[in-house]
Amino acid sequence: MARTSGMCGAVTGGMLALNLALGRKDQTDSIEKNYDAIQELINRFESRFTSTNCSELLSCDLGTEEGRKKFKEEELINKCREFTSKAAGITAEILDEVNKVG
Repeated sequence: MARTSGMCGAVTGGMLALNLALGRKDQTDSIEKNYDAIQELINRFESRFTSTNCSELLSCDLGTEEGRKKFKEEELINKCREFTSKAAGITAEILDEVNKVG
């Protein structure tokens, strides 16, 4: 996310989608379904890729010139596409599962 070398933007996007779909409508709603879904997203993503941290996933720091050079030379954008696809797929799976349970 914006070269911060923090959490993968694809995972963050999945979290936002889960929040929109499962978040509280008002203060009296439970947050548990939402929190459980987000933890499940993180667990499944980490199970597949071992981390949710951008610099760990890409083995470079996009906040540096060296890291951006490596990103370009090694065409790491392809890894980002894989991360984005998987995060979106996991998010959709979780929403399907939650909707089936009710």
